[in-house]
Amino acid sequence: MPFSLTYSQRTGWEHEFDTMGIANSKVPNAELCYLGYLQKTEELTEQEWKDTKDDWIIFMQGVKNIHERNARCLQFEARVRTHIAPAYTQYVLSQPFNAVVPTLAEVVQMEEFLSIAAGPPFDQSLPDGVFDGAVARLPELVGKWQSEREEIVLQALRNTPVHAPGKEVQRNLLSYASTLFSCRKCGRAVAYPTLFVHECFLQLLSHSASTKRVSKKSRRKDEKEEGNTGPPAPEGGLSREALDEMVQLTFPRARSWHPGSNLVFNGPGYHHTVVVLDLLGLERTTTAEELRKLDPYLECRCGCFKERKSETMSWMQVIQYCKRHRLNSYEGSFAVVDKPGAGTRQQVTKYKPICSWCQPRNMLDDPTQDPTQHYIDEHWCTQAEAQAFDSRALKEELAD
Repeated sequence: MPFSLTYSQRTGWEHEFDTMGIANSKVPNAELCYLGYLQKTEELTEQEWKDTKDDWIIFMQGVKNIHERNARCLQFEARVRTHIAPAYTQYVLSQPFNAVVPTLAEVVQMEEFLSIAAGPPFDQSLPDGVFDGAVARLPELVGKWQSEREEIVLQALRNTPVHAPGKEVQRNLLSYASTLFSCRKCGRAVAYPTLFVHECFLQLLSHSASTKRVSKKSRRKDEKEEGNTGPPAPEGGLSREALDEMVQLTFPRARSWHPGSNLVFNGPGYHHTVVVLDLLGLERTTTAEELRKLDPYLECRCGCFKERKSETMSWMQVIQYCKRHRLNSYEGSFAVVDKPGAGTRQQVTKYKPICSWCQPRNMLDDPTQDPTQHYIDEHWCTQAEAQAFDSRALKEELAD
């Protein structure tokens, strides 16, 4: 049988000893106390206990901390589910289709919500209306959240050859059809706003926490200079690292948008799209949404498509193959052609299911599964709410 401690050795730590299997490598002395004695088949001798008692107490305290953390997470999740999730549902379902919205985890991480949801004591219920002030500010908070992400995209536009150096890039440029970007990781062309759900740009909260802390440190400096330090941390509250960990454990599959250096301006896509706009007699200010609705079919004639000679494709399919021309001459790259007839095999655009609540890597275990089931199983949604979320969610086109 496995090793054990005598009754006197376990006194005060019975539960921790019986459940020490929950310990991980981060728990102090885990390797020494748990793994080191796992192969023993008898109780520790008094001398062994005397030699290692202090180490065992540190280890058991670590196990106790895990139990306390897990209990806090359950109570924290209950607060989120009871108080924040209904307000989040109401807000998101009031937004237009394909709106850029934060995940529930990102809303919970906002100081205005987190300082209340994570406020002690955890063994007490929060009163009704405690989040009313934060909920009333949700449009403002989401607007700030969105502006921060759009600023990252605008930075990728600055100092590009197609925009005058030193000239401020206006936000309305993001919606232009010719404003395209590429992912350095997979090479795929992406456009606003679907670039916010591009697979390569999404990271688990645990991977992005350090980035967030750095950015928040910078923001706190700015806020201090402006005389606004934000809502104070609750007295006796947890550290920022502990709060981040609690959110991560509550939303283990949730991801957040952090493109890093993978987001770059797509010059070839820009030049090829300008050719398309000119062929159609459209203004350079035509938005991507307007061009999508027109859905022009194009015969591809330039060298970028030599492996797809004379193939016709829609604009969003075309930009996936655009490359830089050596002489920077893009005229004659396309010809506008009629769309295939009813009896012709047509290209169908498929979209990757994505959950606006958590943006997990694999939303569906089975590709044939109804996406709405995810909302019901994991996010406490009714069937009607699940259908509404799925129909409104911003989705990225799947690669051919």
